[in-house]
Amino acid sequence: MENFLLDQLVNSENVFIDIALTTGHLLLQLWADGGSTFYTSLIVAGVLAALTVLVIRFIVINVNRAYKFSLGFYIGCFFAACTTFVTIVLLFSLQYADPVVRVAIKGWEASIHLDHKWGKNTFRDAYEAVYALKDSSGNRLENFSKCPHPDKGGSTIPLNSDQSKFAAISVYLDNSVKHFDKNMPLLSWILWADSGMAKEDIYQDMERVFATNPTYKMIDAITIAGKEIANVLSGQIQRIIWLGRGVAAALFLFIQLAIVGLIAWTALRDIKENFRK
Repeated sequence: MENFLLDQLVNSENVFIDIALTTGHLLLQLWADGGSTFYTSLIVAGVLAALTVLVIRFIVINVNRAYKFSLGFYIGCFFAACTTFVTIVLLFSLQYADPVVRVAIKGWEASIHLDHKWGKNTFRDAYEAVYALKDSSGNRLENFSKCPHPDKGGSTIPLNSDQSKFAAISVYLDNSVKHFDKNMPLLSWILWADSGMAKEDIYQDMERVFATNPTYKMIDAITIAGKEIANVLSGQIQRIIWLGRGVAAALFLFIQLAIVGLIAWTALRDIKENFRK
């Protein structure tokens, strides 16, 4: 189940699906823990849900002591109690956000290697970026006579100059960040994907390879880029915990106020109708 949720999360491309999958993953971790935290969350959630109903009842009675509890009142209390219960359990589950998000980031890091369409498109972008480079005389910076375009079967990019290397590296880094933003929309809203020191690391790796081999495998650049971006993202995980708590609390208050306000309004309306009679 956990692997299924992770696979769907990495490839969802939809922020609402991401929210549902992340929430499910957090709750699954809370349940899998099976210790005191899980049972404590249920007890606390149950007690607070019951208190929520009592508070609503207290407010309504003070607004209208003659109010007759209708079906609408019980439905409102039911939703208020459910909202309280779910919110409390979610707040408890957020303590597992760190491992859950780390696993999700690692899943993305692995998935970028398996995205062959992205790999082909990125290689084409890098090829065209280097092909567009000119020297001071207006001539092409690199010799492409033995390096046909990828659409014509080409599989290599001439990278003899530092300018060409950095041009190709920049394309791979930019596309890696875009890949994360596209495939992990929820996390990309919260975390700032950045390539960090990847550009220098890839350049040094190129220099190391070119010292003994005329060909550099761009898959190695993808590996370095993915790892560095994942490291940068992992350093921001605490932001998810605080933001998650804030959003959960805000939604909880909004829903509770809406329910209490609606029930109080019906109690006041009941006073007005009785007064007319």
